Amino acid sequence: MGCFIGPDLIDAYLQDPDVKFILTERNPDKWVTSVDNTIGNVVRFYGQFPASILRYLDTYLYNISYLGQLIYLALSDGTKPDHPRSKEALRQNYVK
Repeated sequence: MGCFIGPDLIDAYLQDPDVKFILTERNPDKWVTSVDNTIGNVVRFYGQFPASILRYLDTYLYNISYLGQLIYLALSDGTKPDHPRSKEALRQNYVK
């Protein structure tokens, strides 16, 4: 199961240990499709002309493309979108 507990949630818990959290779970295959259709598409977009060039001319575009790459690489064990192992790596990491 994938999860994220940000600093604000940790602070809330430290201030009130009785605070309630809502746990949600998704179908792993639907989560993989969602990640591939969002972050994966960002990576694909900035990997193609003209965005592959324009990102080096604008700091904001560069940062967005770089962040997308980092997130996808982290979630997919270093694979890129459309790599033969990327979807299975995404699925395994979500379940883990």
